[in-house]
Amino acid sequence: MGWYALPTAVPWLTLTIVIPLSGALLVALTPAVARRVIKQIGILASVITLPLVLVIIGGFQQGVGNLHLQFEEARQWVPAVGISYHLGVDGLSLFLLGLNALLFLIAILVTSSAAPRLKQFILLLLILETATAGILLSLDLILFYVFWEAMLVPLYFLIGVWGEGQRVYAAFKFLIY
Repeated sequence: MGWYALPTAVPWLTLTIVIPLSGALLVALTPAVARRVIKQIGILASVITLPLVLVIIGGFQQGVGNLHLQFEEARQWVPAVGISYHLGVDGLSLFLLGLNALLFLIAILVTSSAAPRLKQFILLLLILETATAGILLSLDLILFYVFWEAMLVPLYFLIGVWGEGQRVYAAFKFLIY
């Protein structure tokens, strides 16, 4: 790792959050009957995210134990109470971010275009990808909490609608605990 230096003016970590979210917004605006287009939007958003994460991995400078943060982005969010939009990546979160991008791409690729409620399914997967990336990159506790809560909602619906067996019970238990 650390094969090359990345321009620091580019908000690399924010892009890994914004791209799947943009894909989710496009899916939300697409009519449900355009199933092929919906799946293509989902694939495109994830296909763009994965190479972006690979670029970040390639630009990561290894240090002693990879305990130092890199690609930090910090903006004041609610300065009155000290809440900020603060993202960063270390060796562990970098690995998990790569795994996140890869697994969501695979999940969208293997989704059948004939799946029931395809629009909602792809939309929820993209929102979940956004929230999971946000969780892995957050350095502010409030921002982490926002992404954590944003992750619970799509997972609740994914379990409750597309699960099997006692899916409603499982979704409710998941949401509570």
